[in-house]
Amino acid sequence: MAHLRFIVYLCGFISLTTFSCKKEKQEYDNGLSEPRPYTNISIDSLSNFSSDIPGDQYNDLTFINDSTGYAVSLQGRIVKTSNAGKNWVQLNSPTALPLQAVQFVDEKTGFIIGGDNHSGIFLRTNDGGETWIKQVLNTPESPTALCFLNESTGYIAGSNLLIKTEDGGQSWRTIKNSTHRFYSYIKFKNSKEGIATSANIYFKTTDGGNTWDSIKSLTDSYLHEVLYTTYKTFIKADDRLVILNSNNQEYILKSPYSRKILFLNEYQAIGIGQHYNQEGYFPYGDIFITNDTWANWSKKTYSPGDAFVFTAIAKMSAKKIMILGNGVNTTKMIILNI
Repeated sequence: MAHLRFIVYLCGFISLTTFSCKKEKQEYDNGLSEPRPYTNISIDSLSNFSSDIPGDQYNDLTFINDSTGYAVSLQGRIVKTSNAGKNWVQLNSPTALPLQAVQFVDEKTGFIIGGDNHSGIFLRTNDGGETWIKQVLNTPESPTALCFLNESTGYIAGSNLLIKTEDGGQSWRTIKNSTHRFYSYIKFKNSKEGIATSANIYFKTTDGGNTWDSIKSLTDSYLHEVLYTTYKTFIKADDRLVILNSNNQEYILKSPYSRKILFLNEYQAIGIGQHYNQEGYFPYGDIFITNDTWANWSKKTYSPGDAFVFTAIAKMSAKKIMILGNGVNTTKMIILNI
């Protein structure tokens, strides 16, 4: 199928808390679109949350329901909450290596990836995190992303690494020749459709990873996260978003620089990250909110002592989101009520 491509050029100006990028027509809305939400998300709905979570940099966070969640850290910690983040228990981790990503497919079955500059590891639990089975991966460094569709079928991406399991991680097979290729992310919308990113190229599959189409993006920025909504696919690229609409057309959209983005629908999203002041000495933590696919956004900035970076975000329920970051001496927890 031919990939029709267009570029949406967006200009902006900065106010104290609200950024606006105006355009005459949202061309990327060609094709199918979700109905617009009735209510907007407000930056004023962000609030500090008191918690006993151990101090660390948490690289990823996930919730399996509105009460039970897991987070993994730079120091190899695996922590769990059963009361919506108020209290956390540090689980027995079989490694002290940095952990990058965590995913649960049900209340008992979860997966973690991590590693350092020398090796990569894969962890699995079958009992809600009480015990973890460790597997060393055949990769020279930490993998970058994992995506499990169920307790059996999953994918891992990384340096010279794009692999698939169909037995819950007991065995893996290479699904694409990965020599001299760094894959930064992999995500599947369903059992057949998936995307892996590498430099400014994305690879699409429609048969569960058996074959892949290589597509050079219109942006020269490195591509990272893949985010699916009902009809559109977003690929994060520094301060750009690649948008693929339901007609398979590609557009480039200006957005604020974020480490991670969580889309609630194709219009509303939350970005997290940091920026440095003009002197470049002190980082400030940033949270961004948009209600119109980044045509406009609001930003809340935190002082370095309070939160110099935000690193993890997860949806707890249809009405609540948790964000984790780092201050000078503590882990910062923010709740966003939608």
